Amino acid sequence: MKRIFLFFLGLLMCSLSFAQQTKRVYAKMVAGNDDKVVGRYLGTHAQNFRVGVNDTTEIEVSKADHKVVTYTAYKGQGFVYGVNKVVAKVHTRDDGNSPVAFQIKVAKGAKAVCYPCAGLDKYGWFKIRVDGKSLYVREEEVEWTPLAF
Repeated sequence: MKRIFLFFLGLLMCSLSFAQQTKRVYAKMVAGNDDKVVGRYLGTHAQNFRVGVNDTTEIEVSKADHKVVTYTAYKGQGFVYGVNKVVAKVHTRDDGNSPVAFQIKVAKGAKAVCYPCAGLDKYGWFKIRVDGKSLYVREEEVEWTPLAF
């Protein structure tokens, strides 16, 4: 009985550890019928969708004129930004040995710069567009967001 308990305890700890390491790279968004994104999907209320336009503003839009869509980094949607205390190396190829084009640093209290996400590959490299060039940064060195801030 003790072995079974320890086995399940170990399994639980492994799954919690994995869940903490996995980043969210998708989000439900609300778009108009013209596919123009309004904001983050927050919920449904009667005949409307509740939408987060930014961190402080919520609005309601008609279900008849809007739809819920999924934004994902894998499809090259959204933005990538640096985080405090992490220096992200932006490479010229999706290879840690390739030349570093520049580094993303965020000073304490400073606003992070958002770079358009052009994709996320299965090996953990975000492809970003900077000055018309495709560059690459490791997933664990940056964060993804569906909307620029």
